[in-house]
Amino acid sequence: SFGQINMDTITTKEVVITANRYEKEIDEIPAKIELIKSKEIDQMPVNNLDDVFNSISNVNVNRSWGPFSKNSSVTMRGLSSSARTLILLDGVPLNVAAGGSVNWHMIDPDNVARIEITKGPNSALYGNNAMGGVINIITKKPNAPLSIHSNTYVGSYKTLGQHLRVTGSKIKEEKGMYWGLNGFGRKGNGYFFDTEATRDYTDTTTFIWEYNGGGYLGYQFNPQHKVEVSLDYYDDLRNIGTQVFEKNGSYFKFTNTIIKANYWGRIKGFNITVNAYRKQKDYFNQNEKINSGGEYKLVESSSIDIDEGFCIGIDKRISKNNYLTFGADLKHGNTDYQDIYFTSADEVYYQGYYNFAALFAQDEH
Repeated sequence: SFGQINMDTITTKEVVITANRYEKEIDEIPAKIELIKSKEIDQMPVNNLDDVFNSISNVNVNRSWGPFSKNSSVTMRGLSSSARTLILLDGVPLNVAAGGSVNWHMIDPDNVARIEITKGPNSALYGNNAMGGVINIITKKPNAPLSIHSNTYVGSYKTLGQHLRVTGSKIKEEKGMYWGLNGFGRKGNGYFFDTEATRDYTDTTTFIWEYNGGGYLGYQFNPQHKVEVSLDYYDDLRNIGTQVFEKNGSYFKFTNTIIKANYWGRIKGFNITVNAYRKQKDYFNQNEKINSGGEYKLVESSSIDIDEGFCIGIDKRISKNNYLTFGADLKHGNTDYQDIYFTSADEVYYQGYYNFAALFAQDEH
């Protein structure tokens, strides 16, 4: 005879950090939380990360030209401005200080481990840009001595893309170094905006050319202390469908650089997270056209936006049902923008800066 065998299924509860700045089970948080895992992203036919949010309620994505759009807007809770949704990459804000825009092209979906979406106002803990909600993108970290992942795809309009990720870990007995290198590139011939019957000699296709490269290096001293530094660089060029005389016609060009340093630690029951970063966005737009009066117009617009910041968050579980969170957030941003009109005598310049300093505290029962 055989004895009866009882098999129990053990399901671990989901833990998120974005809503309260510390780890907590998702069903204990008094807020609307959405969690997207890497397995779900892998099953989606997307090449731009913002396309993932099309399936999430109360999150609106505006990408009017598909993959050939120069930018994309992600908004939440009906707020029309993308500046009202805070986008974090491993805890570091991606929103540009001057205007709040986010370059979604530079985030590789293949390198995302999970996305935590907190809907509703979170300005008390995150300051500006968090009125509609917070989206925290958490990247993958290595769990093997050496891992290589490559992905190639082709699409309409002769679109070709390549992704590559190489990671390694020498952590033994919860101590050691880990590292990663990642990059991707994409190009495509694009399409005509106008039908063949309405085109003229100034119409061309909306081609794209872009690439991204980055890496990180981290060291875990023990289970209570870890540091990491990273660098990401993105460069692209996108024609907007018009060419008269100039090379590449009317086009947009962006370059983005992000340098981050992070520390995670636990000291005498206090969990400490420190983020420091420097971001720079270089923008250039060449716009040429023949207006309705037959006159040729040529304008070049350019800007340099530099954002720097430092944030420290500390939390402690005081008792079984009492959590204390506090910290400080410092940000500085400046912008330098100009319009040069080559077919007229006009020149326009904009300059500005802003400083943001805040202390925050939350006692949760």
